Amino acid sequence: MLAFVGKMGRAIARRRRQQAAIRELSALDDRMLADLGLRRSQIVNSAMGHDPWRRS
Repeated sequence: MLAFVGKMGRAIARRRRQQAAIRELSALDDRMLADLGLRRSQIVNSAMGHDPWRRS
């Protein structure tokens, strides 16, 4: 039971970090995003850790 609670706590913390990253990236203008190599449509995938160019 404790393992489950710990796993859920880590999942919640990870989701909060992802949501914060989405908010911060969304606040940037398109030029700043381009400097980071991102387009606005890539914000969510980037914050979630989904990178189509990254190898496993």
